[in-house]
Amino acid sequence: MSIKQLEDVSETYRKLLKQIEKIDKKYSASYQQPTIDAPKSLGLKKLTYNMPSEEEFSLYAQNYYTDDKKRETANVNNAAQKNLNEMSLKQQDLLTKAADGQTKIEQKKQEDITNAKFSASAKNLTDSSIAKGLIDKAEEGAAQKEAYINKLRDDALSQIDAQIAYLNELRQKKLQDIEEIYQTKMQEKITNLKEGAQKQLDQTTKYNNTVDAKEAGYQKSLAKQLTDLEKDEWRRVADILQLTEKLGSSGIEKQKEQEKYLSAKQILDQVSPHQALDILNGSNAFALHLGDMYDSLRAYYQNLIS
Repeated sequence: MSIKQLEDVSETYRKLLKQIEKIDKKYSASYQQPTIDAPKSLGLKKLTYNMPSEEEFSLYAQNYYTDDKKRETANVNNAAQKNLNEMSLKQQDLLTKAADGQTKIEQKKQEDITNAKFSASAKNLTDSSIAKGLIDKAEEGAAQKEAYINKLRDDALSQIDAQIAYLNELRQKKLQDIEEIYQTKMQEKITNLKEGAQKQLDQTTKYNNTVDAKEAGYQKSLAKQLTDLEKDEWRRVADILQLTEKLGSSGIEKQKEQEKYLSAKQILDQVSPHQALDILNGSNAFALHLGDMYDSLRAYYQNLIS
């Protein structure tokens, strides 16, 4: 027997058993709770979305702009520091030049005093008021020049200090502007993030509500199907009881066996007589369910073979 023939015999065997059970149920006077051959649930999966917290929104927005903010802040600080370094160099240069000028003044003063003393000595005027006057004049001239240089130095230092103060103030102003700009950007980013998150949450809720609605409709449909099957089953029981009252128990049994015979023959005729006979001989269940008709069926196919 080929694989195809074996599959045909196996399928015929299953069909025959199923049909016999169906007929037994049809003629049973007992109520049998119906069942629905369908999944208990649609099994649709719901979506999950967790709305971020305020802290998470803020942290995301902060991280989003961190690099840009750091870069702009560094640019401002670097530019300011460069200018401040230049001012510092100017201060050092000014102080150096002022010190050099003071040194030269002191040197010139000492030179003038030495010359005055030498001249007075040459004229035997060492202790005279003339010699003293010349020395006082040299010292007064040097003091005036030193005071002048110091004033120029102090005025220039004051201007540099003012420029340094302005540069620091300007840097703080620019840093404050950067902070305000990025605070505004962060708030806008947070607002956009919240809008996007709310949209995602609304879509998730809408989808989950659709899932709930579909599941509720499916459960309602199952309940209606079960109710209809239960009504049909009670109607079947009532019909059998009425038919039993009309035909009697033996009449019902005879009609059931006759229906089994005809159904079995219709199914078994789909295979060869040899295969049909093998099916009947292959299980005691057929002898049990078919009753007297079992022997009739076996005889029928035996005759076909002979």
